[in-house]
Amino acid sequence: MNFSQLLNKKPCIMGIINFSDNSFYEKSIFNSDNKEYFDDIANYSDIIDIGAESTRPGSSPISPNLEISRFKVAIDYFKKFNKPISIDTYKSEVAEFAINQGIDIINDISGGLLDNNMFNVIKDKNILYILGHIQNNPKNMQIEPKYNDVISEIKDHFKIQIKKLIDLGFPRERICLDPCIGFGKTLNHNIKILRNIQEFKELNYPVLIGTSRKSFHRELTEIKTNEDMLIATVTSNIYSIIQGVDIIRVHDVKEFVIIRDILEKLKSPTLF
Repeated sequence: MNFSQLLNKKPCIMGIINFSDNSFYEKSIFNSDNKEYFDDIANYSDIIDIGAESTRPGSSPISPNLEISRFKVAIDYFKKFNKPISIDTYKSEVAEFAINQGIDIINDISGGLLDNNMFNVIKDKNILYILGHIQNNPKNMQIEPKYNDVISEIKDHFKIQIKKLIDLGFPRERICLDPCIGFGKTLNHNIKILRNIQEFKELNYPVLIGTSRKSFHRELTEIKTNEDMLIATVTSNIYSIIQGVDIIRVHDVKEFVIIRDILEKLKSPTLF
């Protein structure tokens, strides 16, 4: 499998499901009493993205063993949907476990920087890799993040880490890039990223953007309810789609399937 096989619909929709107990969006935390809700996310998603550790600003890491124990339950449950499964982890030990369980994608917010063994684990495996970017780590990433030029510095990070992967023999067609909105970025940095998606696409890899329900929206407009945050998320994602993003990572999957379908039909030269 490679990313071009997943991108027959654009944008590809990655649905977020959390098995951590302290995700910033409580509704995304898997609850066996509400399986219908999570089954809907899985059914509507092009990719099911499972997280077992919160990486919200200020969060502390959990042990690989605890993360693995949560993933074991998650993978067993969501395999039945026959959708590509992405595991959201930056730990090589957890990635290795997940790969051995037959998952399809490793979604690493650090792009290999928070665990130097990550690339050695994935280099010979038939999996896809989402190469992210973070400044520092989840515990301290939002403590005065600074860049001289946020776009060029993220691009430099991508180029360096891509070269390491390819030098190890990892196929380039299995790499996707995520500049990671909110991971060691201020509002100004986040806006620059969204305005410059084409800068990242010039590297000739698919680009993922994840703005879903993130707090930077609150700095842009008044938000009082979850419904307000959904509207804000819809707006930032439509803007990203217009900029050419390949994958959007969202909590509200069904809504974005509808948005994608309408956008595709509006662009179709054969319709009406």
